[in-house]
Amino acid sequence: MKSQSQKRNLRGNRDTRVLLDAVRRIDPSKKYPLRAPADGIIFEILYNPKYEDYQVRIAHSNTFVSIFGHLTSLSNKIRETLKKASKVYEDSYQVKIPVKAGEVIGTVGGHPERVVGFDWEVYDKNVTNKFINLKR
Repeated sequence: MKSQSQKRNLRGNRDTRVLLDAVRRIDPSKKYPLRAPADGIIFEILYNPKYEDYQVRIAHSNTFVSIFGHLTSLSNKIRETLKKASKVYEDSYQVKIPVKAGEVIGTVGGHPERVVGFDWEVYDKNVTNKFINLKR
């Protein structure tokens, strides 16, 4: 017979269950607001014509960056700034747009025929990852 702690570990903690329940309820035909996780500056926006979506990169400090992929639309503030932005490549723009924690930067979802998903990556130059030796 399993103890209460073993049962709890198998089911996951409350936060994990809430997150999984929320993911199950996402309707790909609806748009959901995407908010900045912390204060920072949006420094680059890329447009992907294949998926008709955007990637937004936010610097939160000199070493800490968040990258959001597959945004279906951008906020009005960001769209207006993008019109004046300088292009780096064909579909890549350099910008300096300050954002506050919780501010809506765009939306995800709204493509029921093409469920691409949503990506959120976090990078910190002060953290080093050590990977396995691929030669073995």
